Amino acid sequence: MIGNNMNAFGLISLDSEHLHVVVMPFGATLVDMRVKGRDAPLILGWNNPKDYAVHSGVFAGAVVGRYANRIALGKTQVDGRDLTLETNSAPHHSHGGSNGFSSQSWRVGNKSASSVEFLLQSPDGAGGYPGELNVRATYEIVDEYILRLTFTATTSKTTLLNMCHHPYFNLKGHGDTNDHILEIAAEHYLPHDGSVLPTGEISPVASTPFDFMHPRQIADAKQSTPYLYNHTYALARKSRETPHFAARLSAPDSPTMEVWTTQTGLHFYNGYKIPTVGGGLDGQSYGPYSGLCLEAQNWPDAPNNVSFPSAKLTPDMSYKEITEYKLY
Repeated sequence: MIGNNMNAFGLISLDSEHLHVVVMPFGATLVDMRVKGRDAPLILGWNNPKDYAVHSGVFAGAVVGRYANRIALGKTQVDGRDLTLETNSAPHHSHGGSNGFSSQSWRVGNKSASSVEFLLQSPDGAGGYPGELNVRATYEIVDEYILRLTFTATTSKTTLLNMCHHPYFNLKGHGDTNDHILEIAAEHYLPHDGSVLPTGEISPVASTPFDFMHPRQIADAKQSTPYLYNHTYALARKSRETPHFAARLSAPDSPTMEVWTTQTGLHFYNGYKIPTVGGGLDGQSYGPYSGLCLEAQNWPDAPNNVSFPSAKLTPDMSYKEITEYKLY
């Protein structure tokens, strides 16, 4: 566990009777999360906080923006204005580019024993996006068992915004996640073209390898074709203010986690591209399938698909999205 001797690197501990959470300003990152009484991390992370910059392309625990996931060929429009964005995941733009929110040092705002605000001012034109953004990411432990992450933002010009949180979960704290059991509350998913770019179709999960409507072991899913899960699921958003159930994840002899969110999509990535590298929490080494992502977000490439939920933010709007991790 990362201890108090690391506070010089900006680490901040949040605690309840049930949860211990560590966050830091670089990338507004979730560095560690544990259930008290069980000394094993629930997420992947680096023992040395400086390694988050070294391995920034992994996005471990970071807040991603301005636009999470892909924008086709780095090209889109806002109110008729052409935008050209970095194609950092060739041939597409991904996760806001190489200098997106996940690579920024956020400012620490209000802080208590169980919550902290991270603040970021993103200038007009940053990453090719119009509008000066004022963004807030608030981590808060609520009801002892829930880590809530709230994103809010305003803009000076009409722009695009799609923020997400990007932790890699391994509820055992070691090994791979093939024995984890996953449920996703979505009847449809977005097929992609092999480059993780949605084709524009919205397809039923029924009778496909993408059906997690009922709890299913990852190992069983891995035997399906294709098994390189890196797809967004279409959630039925019931409210913009109140989170709804999106997913449940469990593992043998480990805590169970639920994801609740106000977002319209949940991206499931089973970690097949995690690099083989050491220096992880508790001295672990990581590699493919050592963690999986359940990223609550808007749909990839929505600005180029009129049938997808809008990602437009105007100066008269206030952006707000909530994601909760419930542990029991």
